[in-house]
Amino acid sequence: MFHNIGPLCSKGIEICSGGQNPKSITQAISQLSYALFDKLIYGFERQLSNTETDGHFIYHHIPIIITTANLYRLKNDISIQEIKKSNDLLEIATKESMLLIEPPFSIDLKNYALNKFASFESKYSLTKLNESLGKQAKSNNRGYEFHKSYMTDYPCGILAVHFETECNVFNELNQFLEEIVRPRKTTIDEIDNIFGSKISALDSFR
Repeated sequence: MFHNIGPLCSKGIEICSGGQNPKSITQAISQLSYALFDKLIYGFERQLSNTETDGHFIYHHIPIIITTANLYRLKNDISIQEIKKSNDLLEIATKESMLLIEPPFSIDLKNYALNKFASFESKYSLTKLNESLGKQAKSNNRGYEFHKSYMTDYPCGILAVHFETECNVFNELNQFLEEIVRPRKTTIDEIDNIFGSKISALDSFR
């Protein structure tokens, strides 16, 4: 449906002339993840007064790390022995312009998110929060607690993007995001075929 924006990876290590630093990527992911929750709650609060019923969110929070460092992904089924014997990084890895990183689960991050939402909820009653949700947001009995549960597990993925001056990677990224925000007719038809019926949330784009 949507082309793959980048291959998946679950762990990253920074390698430089002075050796390796296994903490730098983890720290970048952590800093970005914690900072996102204020943005999520701000977006959620703004949508409480949204009168649109097409279910299309006002805000799409996509965590992105932009780096000038080259990005490499270890090839599938590479053994430790093959890594030790390799003379060139490209023997065991592929160079990528973008990688989709799956952040590790963190109890501390989960608790931080819950505390942020508790502070947000103290300004409203749960009744008010549920009543303020749009029609599409409340479909299939999905109330405020459902959306909160989803957002406290955020982010599910972080996009790492390699930046260099003579590179069209941002054009590629913008095209991908445009397809999500304003899907083409061919994409909408494909989604309808998958679900076996027309999705009402996409009616405004038909």
